[in-house]
Amino acid sequence: RDWIGEQEFSDFQLYFGSPSEAEEGCRRLTEAFPNLGPWKARALPAEDWNAEWKKSFTGVEVPGFGWVGPPFSPPPESQMRFLKINPGAGFGTGTHETTRLCLRALALGGSVKGHRVLDFGSGSGILSVGCRLLGATEAVGIEIDSLAIDNAYDNAALNEISSGISFVKDLAQTSGKFEVLLANILRPILLQFSVELL
Repeated sequence: RDWIGEQEFSDFQLYFGSPSEAEEGCRRLTEAFPNLGPWKARALPAEDWNAEWKKSFTGVEVPGFGWVGPPFSPPPESQMRFLKINPGAGFGTGTHETTRLCLRALALGGSVKGHRVLDFGSGSGILSVGCRLLGATEAVGIEIDSLAIDNAYDNAALNEISSGISFVKDLAQTSGKFEVLLANILRPILLQFSVELL
């Protein structure tokens, strides 16, 4: 992302599929961010990443909304609303405080039922899907990352939502009036697009 060069990291890791990809990644990072090095590639033992994230992602209750979690971790009470989500390229599994607060506010406020919703910075699609489960007539997510959009459509399908939901890359791809605007995203981006969103 364009802001990565401005951040102060003590340590972080990037994962690649092969040693040659890792070496190429180090080379490109050094070119792009020479002040953040040194970049070192090292081999890690083979792990079943799918099994690892399943162990750590068991779901969470969102008061007023219901249960948010992977399809293999149903809610403790069968009558709870269940928003199924598989982690992927997009932000939003329900474990972050801001995501839970948004879902809770939407459920307790009753503000989306029968309305069109614009979800700016939709990530995994969790809030868009949540709005449709709460009775929104349509949810449109704006997301610049193609992989996150794919993940969002997968999550919509996982919740058996095949209509009234879409994900696009740009505000220009939307039309009509939205009664509800969601923007669970970083402040600088909100400021950058504030005029367009209003």
